[in-house]
Amino acid sequence: MENYIQLVKRPTPFTVQGFEALSIGESFGMFFKELSTSVDKRLATLGKTVHAVDLSGAENNVKTKKVLFVKNSGVALLTPEGYRVGMANMAAHSKAVCGGIYIISSLKTEASRLYHWLKQILKTGRLDSSFRWTVSDFDNALSACENFIQNLPDQDRQSKHPMGQVYVGFEEFFEVATNFNNAVTLLNARDVELIARELSNVYDLGTLLVNKIHANDITLTEHAIMDIESVVNRFVSLTNIAGAMMVLLNELTAVLTDQAKTISKL
Repeated sequence: MENYIQLVKRPTPFTVQGFEALSIGESFGMFFKELSTSVDKRLATLGKTVHAVDLSGAENNVKTKKVLFVKNSGVALLTPEGYRVGMANMAAHSKAVCGGIYIISSLKTEASRLYHWLKQILKTGRLDSSFRWTVSDFDNALSACENFIQNLPDQDRQSKHPMGQVYVGFEEFFEVATNFNNAVTLLNARDVELIARELSNVYDLGTLLVNKIHANDITLTEHAIMDIESVVNRFVSLTNIAGAMMVLLNELTAVLTDQAKTISKL
């Protein structure tokens, strides 16, 4: 798995409090520098596009050859990292991963709002209002994704299991794959491109804010600095979770595609 998974499991919050020997402006500058460097290294993950799975070959093969599931239940199917053998577990895994699409889409909205919040601080030179997350039911959805990622095993690999241990029948496979395809149509390349742009804008604005503090154009109280730090750390957590779900979505695309190819050759 890529770095995002571990970042969600073992987050390292950014803080200005570790730079006691520096002025607030200097420590805030270090804060945004570390933040920007950390996120820039991982933005490439969000640049990947999740593709729908082609089921036509598998559907044709099962239908035309009248392939019986029970006679092929021992055929090995590729499964994702973290997959646990058990009834409906593949469906549950896929549903949990697809839940990340809402988080990834929400990231675009919240990044835009954070940008405008920081811009208002730059414009007025003070912190006039607290930042509020606005996406409906956002906390519950974020917690569900975070819990799912936290419960993934630390050391695992994609593996193969007998088809009868992954699905109860071909119908379940096609249902899982079709639901996945329907879900990923909500996330397109343009969305991902816009998210990456909004993220870059946020960190550019953070750098500008630091420069304003250094030039004494803006003087923020320590309370305001801590408030901004808290909001940005929450945003970093959101970015990491969105990135982790993007990794899992791309992995699930590859796994379901491989499963479809296997079934098309039975």
